Amino acid sequence: MKARVDFRQQNLMGDFSHLGVFDVIFCRDALIYFAAEQKRDVLHRAARCLAPDGYLILGAAV
Repeated sequence: MKARVDFRQQNLMGDFSHLGVFDVIFCRDALIYFAAEQKRDVLHRAARCLAPDGYLILGAAV
């Protein structure tokens, strides 16, 4: 199962569409450092990389 998981760092302000489509995206406690417009931009780009039945996991302090 571990072979099916790929952990890596990603610059949320950059383009990450080239990474493919994901079943789960974890973005915990990262967005608290961005302004509201930047948060919307990151979340819109993440949503485009998420599978239709995928999950976006956020922290409590969005």
